[in-house]
Amino acid sequence: MSRVTACLFLLTLISCYSMKKSLSESQKERAYELIVQNNCAPTCHTADRRIIGPSFIDIANKYKSTSKIIDRLAANSVNGSIGVWGDIPMPPAINLSMVDSRLIITYILSLKTNNK
Repeated sequence: MSRVTACLFLLTLISCYSMKKSLSESQKERAYELIVQNNCAPTCHTADRRIIGPSFIDIANKYKSTSKIIDRLAANSVNGSIGVWGDIPMPPAINLSMVDSRLIITYILSLKTNNK
């Protein structure tokens, strides 16, 4: 991902959506770095529109931010999954630890825009 693309992606997240206060600024920055390092965006996901996989906003709006759901989504990220958002499989993130995956998922779920 080019620096320009990464910057535009980050600006989209920051400017368009307020983030919950459950993560510190350094945790949010680390989660974003992990997203970029693991090619989660913009290859498969973006903040606000579907590419191959769902947007981060769609993910946040679908799930409640509970420990159980965070654990399940983090495991799906690390191990890969199929059938959750359609027929295209999500490949495993082989270089991503569960701890880092949990941070990314917590960050993504903080982008919720609906009250469900």
